[in-house]
Amino acid sequence: MTERVLERPIRPQISISRIVLPTEHGSWSFLLEPLIVGGAIAWSFAAPWIMLMVVAAFLSRQPLKVYWLARGNPAAAAVSVRFLLAFLAAAAIGMAATIWIAPAALYPLALAGPIAAQQVFADLSRRSRSLVAELAGAAAVSSSAAMLAIAAGFSVSAAGALWLIFVCRAVPSILYVRNRLLLEKGKNFALFLPVISHFIALGVCAALAFVGLASFLTVGVFAFLAVRSWFGLSPYRSKMKAMKIGIWEVVYGAVTVASMIIGYYLGV
Repeated sequence: MTERVLERPIRPQISISRIVLPTEHGSWSFLLEPLIVGGAIAWSFAAPWIMLMVVAAFLSRQPLKVYWLARGNPAAAAVSVRFLLAFLAAAAIGMAATIWIAPAALYPLALAGPIAAQQVFADLSRRSRSLVAELAGAAAVSSSAAMLAIAAGFSVSAAGALWLIFVCRAVPSILYVRNRLLLEKGKNFALFLPVISHFIALGVCAALAFVGLASFLTVGVFAFLAVRSWFGLSPYRSKMKAMKIGIWEVVYGAVTVASMIIGYYLGV
């Protein structure tokens, strides 16, 4: 009598890093840049709690997405739920402390919350890499600069200007990188939209500088990025791989951050 051996189907394992860390590497720059600037020029007792809230909320996205999309894999779903609850608890602690110390700092969430919800909806709909989702995510996470500024006693106009500068940095960058990657792959790409978005961002930043809400050093960086956007999508560019394009965007983000901090303390 032969013995029948029933084997359980082997489910693919998902690494912890894929459950915890966002897959969009550029999103880290959009998270950290406003936090660094806000912490450098607008530190307050509420700042660590705002940072905890923002970072934990940012990190909760990936476990939520994994749980929703991997419901057929109980092991992955269970791990993702544990991380999701831990991040949400940390975000709640940060929010509660912020409400206790500087409740007005949460006012930007009235605008950032619905924008962030758009990205979460895209995540759960398997469209996290869509243009709308990326733009929404960058705009929402940039609100941390405004929250830090308000907590430190900055005016609403100064806090809004900080947020707007980071939106003007992120949106053209996303449009440029997406089209630069298409160009390097030999696919159809748009030239006008990325370039014009850079020049619009330059105009907005210059207007803010003229009324004392931005640094002229940052205007210079935006002017360079506008020229870069045209050159990088032109036949005169040097061909680059995706990783190198991403690294350069991180460098440009660091230069933007430095210009904002130095400009603030030098008053230029």
